[in-house]
Amino acid sequence: MSSLSLQAMMQRPRPKREIPEGYPLELDPNIDENDVDAMIVALQAKVDENVIPELYEHRLKRYLAKKKEHEELQKANPGLSLEVCLRLRTLQGMLDQLEKEGPGDLHIPNIKAIMDAYRSGDLKIVPGLVTHWARGAKVAGPMQDGNTVELFEKYARPEGYLWTERGDEQILQRAF
Repeated sequence: MSSLSLQAMMQRPRPKREIPEGYPLELDPNIDENDVDAMIVALQAKVDENVIPELYEHRLKRYLAKKKEHEELQKANPGLSLEVCLRLRTLQGMLDQLEKEGPGDLHIPNIKAIMDAYRSGDLKIVPGLVTHWARGAKVAGPMQDGNTVELFEKYARPEGYLWTERGDEQILQRAF
């Protein structure tokens, strides 16, 4: 096919699609965008309606890829929740960066200990609760997040860092 005929094809008027009056372009607002399975079902339904499938196909592909990624994470970490797997991935990225910068960073023992605690099941993600870590060991918690001045004074001085690990309900949102 010559480039002229391709250019002519590109300039041809395209048929205008009619969107039925009252057709809801948005997905159900009650579906949490971080619920990958629910989003896949909703997006697939929109594609199947065939009104304007290209509007939804790209998002559907993104969610299908995310589902596959989540399944691979859980397969690599059998028995752990998706939230814990996602947190481990984040912590591993932090650890890799800190080790690349130099082995003397005092957060490294805390990150390694937290990762071990998640893997063993000794640490769980509980929204609103935190644990505190210093020199590679849990020093407080789980407890409500609050004033850490006393803990900082006790464990983070003269050397070292106090790490607060949150039972963060936003892990899935940050991961997507």
